[in-house]
Amino acid sequence: MNLKDEIFGPTQDEVWELFANELNGKYFYGAYADPAKVVIDYKNLSITLDSNFLSAANAVSLLTPKTRFHFTFPSKQNLQLLVVHQGDFNSIAAILGSQDLTTGFEDFDDAFMIKGNDQDKITRFFSNQKLRELLLKVRYLHFEIRNHEGIMETPLPDGINEIFIYVEGIITNLEELKLLYELCTEAINQLVEIDIFDDSL
Repeated sequence: MNLKDEIFGPTQDEVWELFANELNGKYFYGAYADPAKVVIDYKNLSITLDSNFLSAANAVSLLTPKTRFHFTFPSKQNLQLLVVHQGDFNSIAAILGSQDLTTGFEDFDDAFMIKGNDQDKITRFFSNQKLRELLLKVRYLHFEIRNHEGIMETPLPDGINEIFIYVEGIITNLEELKLLYELCTEAINQLVEIDIFDDSL
């Protein structure tokens, strides 16, 4: 390790490129207004890692950037879900009209506020112990299944949903990035298990 890395640690480019290489993904260097990103293929989906300064409600935050994982997937129903840590009222405003839900797992329900539009499907989604454990490990988590994407909340086509995950700050820790990626893949696996993921498309 050189002196720079000993003092400041590895750079975002170094860690994100290593992350991409370890998972057979592609790393794209950022330029001007186009942020750096990693794209990884999993089960015919493209999972993107990037960053921006937008909050859940698309309000610009000048305090800290966000590290994001997001991807669209074919869905058999318009499942809506938002999971944020208790007390994160900025994020909960994103789908304020949705009903408050619980999972039946006390440690998980104590840690998170959960909103969504289908109690039965969401209970089944969180019946996956590994998925719950991964979510509990992530700091400052925002996890969402939604029917729009982007700053203008552009509606997605019928039958397409997006999983959108972000945490505060630019992550330059390889193990944290791997944890978030594992959360993405486990979420996909569970959507298949509960018959939400439409693999006929």
